[in-house]
Amino acid sequence: MGRPQAGPLEEARFAVDEALVGDYARASAFAQAALSKCTRREVKAGAAIAFALAGNTRGASRIADELSAKYPGTTDVQRNFVPAIRAAIALRNGRPEDAIQALQPATPYEVSDLGFTFLPLYLHGMAFLALKSGEQASREFAELIGGCSAFAELTCSLAQLQLARAYALIGETAKAKSEYAGFFALWKDADPGIPILTRAKTAYAELRGAKPRLSLAKLRSVSEAQRRIVGGRAGRGAP
Repeated sequence: MGRPQAGPLEEARFAVDEALVGDYARASAFAQAALSKCTRREVKAGAAIAFALAGNTRGASRIADELSAKYPGTTDVQRNFVPAIRAAIALRNGRPEDAIQALQPATPYEVSDLGFTFLPLYLHGMAFLALKSGEQASREFAELIGGCSAFAELTCSLAQLQLARAYALIGETAKAKSEYAGFFALWKDADPGIPILTRAKTAYAELRGAKPRLSLAKLRSVSEAQRRIVGGRAGRGAP
């Protein structure tokens, strides 16, 4: 599978990584391999997150229920693992509002090394992207990038890509292009067939070819100017 002699926790983390970049077959294979060797809560949580993102939401939900029942007072389970699993399930099922609700217990610990570092914050941003809430998504990803550490190198690099998408949503094209450029620089030696990378290249090409559109700030400025003009004409009378 390309990563020999890995222990079960490493395989669980590989599973999450592969799921985040869109290689769901490899993600599921790593998750199954990890579970076949170990049933520690960290391993089960990683496998469940990978399962959820890869589409095995039933298996992920079963593991989330098991962890929640077995570790009712354990911080990493209740504030990181289970919220992340349930959020990943909701996102996979097209319910970003439910993902945001599921992540509420994780909010005080989002910028920390607890559990799967920064993953709840990343999923929070992905939920806002799914809702087309670019401004809120950009805040989540910017916060993640600002707190990045070596423990979450992949998540941090993916956050830069998602920040580019968030900026594109709100019409901040220059910022979006800059974030895309930074992401591609980080991934310059990556396998070009990685699903998330191919999708990023397509989105960037579309962004470069798109007609410039006004950002929200500029739209508000134009709208205010229009109101002043209309108000002035009304005061003078129509010509």
